[in-house]
Amino acid sequence: MKVITEVQTVCTPIPTGIPWYTINLVQSLLARRKNEYALTFFDKDKERKNYEKYIEKYFGIYSPQLFETNIYSYKDIMMSNAKTVFETKSYNDYTGAYGDIFHFMLPLWLPERLNGNMVVTVHDLIAVLHPELSLSANNAVNCKIGFELIKRKKPVCIADSQATKNDLCRNSNITEDSVFVVPLACDPNIFFQEKDEETLKALNIRNPFILYAGTVDDPRKGVINLISAFENIADKASDVLLVLAGSHCQRRGWEDIKEKLVKSKYRERIILTDFVTPKQMRNLMSMASIFVFPSEFEGFGLPVLEAMTCGAPVITTNVSSLPEVGGDACVYVSPNNPEQLAFEIERLLNSEMLRNEYINMGFIQAKKFSWDKTAQMTEEVYKYAYDSR
Repeated sequence: MKVITEVQTVCTPIPTGIPWYTINLVQSLLARRKNEYALTFFDKDKERKNYEKYIEKYFGIYSPQLFETNIYSYKDIMMSNAKTVFETKSYNDYTGAYGDIFHFMLPLWLPERLNGNMVVTVHDLIAVLHPELSLSANNAVNCKIGFELIKRKKPVCIADSQATKNDLCRNSNITEDSVFVVPLACDPNIFFQEKDEETLKALNIRNPFILYAGTVDDPRKGVINLISAFENIADKASDVLLVLAGSHCQRRGWEDIKEKLVKSKYRERIILTDFVTPKQMRNLMSMASIFVFPSEFEGFGLPVLEAMTCGAPVITTNVSSLPEVGGDACVYVSPNNPEQLAFEIERLLNSEMLRNEYINMGFIQAKKFSWDKTAQMTEEVYKYAYDSR
């Protein structure tokens, strides 16, 4: 079976989110060598040599065939009427890519004419179901376009979690038997337990500290609630810091975060690291007294898995996909409830035995996920799509 995978998103020096998914999945698929693979992208605004550079960087000495389009740019496609894109000529003719299966790593656009079966990964429906939680108005619009394309094209879909599958099937004409849950994993070369005090020194952090990791100004991540919870316990836990490890781009939620920090009387104990390296992140997760991820909505919730892998006791919310990832190994709270979050933070801070119990359960839970398993399950989806022709 020949599989064409779309790798548009990997052309970035600092991959996160969907680029990381694409990189790790394709690496694992190539390593398994169960199928023949070729890679494609469609943005004429990017030079081919840039793509070749990142293909070599992320996929090593293995060099799959690389195709490109010369017709549309990403902007052209997103701004056009999706029905007209590739109407006069097939996607295959434009790209030169012919195969049995075409896997699109996100549903921002799907070709109108395609010789081959289509598989699309749907990571979440946040921007469609909760546009107020989207990072930007443009992001919400683009995701809505992609969702409408899925409803019209009805491809075989991969969902990161059962929660995402449920959202997709409830809000579209996609049937349950054409949506497959394929969980993600964390990169074992990046996330493992490592306690290097130099990381703390470099970031001007000391023990003990509570850690959050993720985009700081994403309104759905619950950072304001976390700050409120920290303020509730700060006097009793007078030596504890709150570390917010992640970048912010002054997007939709930044002004609210900034105002909350300015008004906090504990501002000097709240540290914003901005971007941290993968090595720094695993050390922060390994040395944190507690990892807190109070998100309101997640397609998967990878930081929870990463923190468990690194040996942090985890508090997260009891919504969307997060209980699927955390299993019985996390403490769960309701979103938008800083009082309950403060109670659970204080409870864990006051009991080393309880923290160790959740750390050990976290190690066991984290072992249930691997990129090889994700790749194997993805291959099974390819076979289903191929047999359904």
